[in-house]
Amino acid sequence: MGGFLRFVTRSRYHAIGVSALSLLMPPFSFVGGAIIGLATLRYGTGEGFTVLAGSAAVFAVAMWALAGSIVPAAVFVVVTGLPALALCALLRATSSQGFVLAAATLAAGAAIVMLYLAVPDPAQWWLDTFEAFLAARTGEVDPKAFEQLAALLRAVVTGLPVAVMVTSMSVVFLARWGHAALDNPGGFGREFRDLRVGRRFATGAGVVAVVALLAAPRGAGVGHDLLVLIVAACAIQGIALVHGLVALRGGSRGWIVAMYASLLLVTPAAVLALSVAGFSDVWLDYRARLDRS
Repeated sequence: MGGFLRFVTRSRYHAIGVSALSLLMPPFSFVGGAIIGLATLRYGTGEGFTVLAGSAAVFAVAMWALAGSIVPAAVFVVVTGLPALALCALLRATSSQGFVLAAATLAAGAAIVMLYLAVPDPAQWWLDTFEAFLAARTGEVDPKAFEQLAALLRAVVTGLPVAVMVTSMSVVFLARWGHAALDNPGGFGREFRDLRVGRRFATGAGVVAVVALLAAPRGAGVGHDLLVLIVAACAIQGIALVHGLVALRGGSRGWIVAMYASLLLVTPAAVLALSVAGFSDVWLDYRARLDRS
C-alpha cells in the first residue's frame, strides 16, 4: 500500500489519473474522493481543488464518450468531491476528526432542512417526477412494479444527506490514514481513537433528537431524517470509542472484528448501541476514566 500511496502523490498528474480511473470502476469510486482528500491534507486546498477539477474533467470526458452524458461526473463532484475537499481542508486546519464530524453533521442537517423547506414532501415529489418520466418513456407504468420501486426510492431520497455524511466521513478517514501512512505512521489510529464531537454539539443534537421524537410523525418527515443523522454521527463516535477502549486495555482485536461484524449482521441494533455509547461518552468520557484507572 505504501508503494501505491507514493505513486499517487508523486505528482498531481498521477493523482488525477488514478482518481479518474477509480471513478470508472464503481466498487472503487470512493478511492477518487480519498485521493482528493489526500492531496488536500498533504499539499493544501489549492492542490486538492486542482486534483478534483482534473479528475472530474477526465471522468466527464470518459463518460461522454462511453454513455453520452456528463451527469455521473457532476454527481461525483457534488456528492463526493466537494465534501471530501471541504472536510479535509477543515481537518488540515484543526487536526480534529471530532470537529470535522460535527461540521459534516451540521452541514447534512442544514441540507435536510433546506430540502424540506424547498419541497415539503421530497420523496413524493421525486416519485411523481419519476412516474411521469417512466410514463413518457414506456407509455404506461405497472402499478405493482412502481409501488415496489417507490418504497426503495423513498428511502434513498430521504436518506441521501445522511448517506453523503457517512460516505464523506469514510472518505476523510481513508484520506487521513493515507496521509499518516506517508508522513506520520500510526498517527491516524491515535487521532481516530481520540475522536470526540464535543459537548456543545452533543447538547444541540440531544435537543433536536428530543424534539424530533416528540413532534415528528414516526418514520417520516424532517424530524425523522434529523434523528437518523444524529444517530449516525453518534455511532461514528461510538466506533472510535470501542477502538480507544480496546487500545487502552490492550485487548484483543477480536473485539474490533466483533463490532464490525455486528454492524453487518444486525445493523439497526448495532448502530443504535454504538450511538448510545458514543453520545454518553461525550458526558462520561469512558476513555479518560479508563486511562486514569
